[in-house]
Amino acid sequence: FVSDRDDGRFVDTAGFMQAYIKSNKPKLAFDAGMEASAFPVWREELRTKVLELMAFPDVPQQPEPKRISVERRDGYQLQRWEAYPEPYCVVPFLMLVPDGASAQSPAPAVMCFPGSSGSKESLAGEPELKGWTNRWDARKRRDNKFAQHYARQGMVSLAIDNPAKAEAQSPLRSVTEVSNSAIWAGRNYLGISVFQKVHILKWLARQSFVDASRIATCGLSLGSDPADIVGLLNPRLVSAVIHND
Repeated sequence: FVSDRDDGRFVDTAGFMQAYIKSNKPKLAFDAGMEASAFPVWREELRTKVLELMAFPDVPQQPEPKRISVERRDGYQLQRWEAYPEPYCVVPFLMLVPDGASAQSPAPAVMCFPGSSGSKESLAGEPELKGWTNRWDARKRRDNKFAQHYARQGMVSLAIDNPAKAEAQSPLRSVTEVSNSAIWAGRNYLGISVFQKVHILKWLARQSFVDASRIATCGLSLGSDPADIVGLLNPRLVSAVIHND
């Protein structure tokens, strides 16, 4: 955005917001010149602030995730699950469990989050559910089924939709409208997404067939923000964050 006014101001609200963000450096912006000893302090301050911004709800104990079905695939099981992170909320997810993963031989695990045009089914190489259309070409469809790729490399993989997308979409409210509703309720879209995924992460780490010391998050586009933040907020549970481009 470039202002055509002599005073550099914007009638265009988007232009105003860009100029506001560009001219106000975040207090916790990373400083590449900081002393090594200052890094842990900065990281903890960042973690504290991000947790505040997520606006997580204080909820009572919720039911454990429930397995809905199990199907055989080449080299792994496709399991459909439901999680219940807070009252009124159901989060369906897929878990691909490679052959050989067991309590005697626990496997690494990767939590996989799609972009805005993807779904948990697309990440797992499964047919899309009714009501969700995937317009990816054959190459993008192949490259972005990364939950399936991980499972075939011997890792447990979970595929989880973004809020208000794919199976979680609503015919009555768009993502923007859902986001606005969340803000009015003191929540925010990203915070809801991260809260759901952290709930599932903590459950995943308790599973006997998962090596809890080797859990990663992996996100594409819209899923890359929660991949980062779930990792930032859970350093004892997440050993790696992967940006899948």
